[in-house]
Amino acid sequence: MFYLEHTPEAPLRRFVRLLWYARAHEVGPGRERILPNGCVHVILNLKRDYLHDCPERRVAPALVVGSRAVYEIVSQADMADLVGVLFEPGGFAAFAQDAADRFSNLSTDLEDLCGAETRSAYIWVPDADVAYARAVAAGARVVTELHDTHYGSRDFTVMDPEGYSWSVGTYDPWAQHE
Repeated sequence: MFYLEHTPEAPLRRFVRLLWYARAHEVGPGRERILPNGCVHVILNLKRDYLHDCPERRVAPALVVGSRAVYEIVSQADMADLVGVLFEPGGFAAFAQDAADRFSNLSTDLEDLCGAETRSAYIWVPDADVAYARAVAAGARVVTELHDTHYGSRDFTVMDPEGYSWSVGTYDPWAQHE
């Protein structure tokens, strides 16, 4: 296996911890455990038009991998030709124009983030499961699957036909919080 790391210079260093490249000539069917480090990664597969999501489900070839609270299992089959960016904690928000917690414990297709959109709306709902089911039934394109957040909300994000994101969840920003 060939692995190369580069630490960027200022001013990029403030946001990006390192850039890396990995290439393996003979890749087996095994798996690797990646420990949490509190950082967002952008990973691009240069060899194929997909990455694996264990168990062996194919996903987009370019992912934003949010910071993890627990370890993650990845397929060694993806290590054939990869390039990545490891952001400093909080550094990704400067590039994504989004709150870092939107990506916490999630992987998102990079293409979904690279459109012309620069703003999104948040809609409070009393029941996110019902709202999610209605949005999917109406044909909305799911950007972020329905999930529980670390701050107690149940959220998801969809994109409308004009390319605007709508984040929906149970967090009420005007309610009293402890």
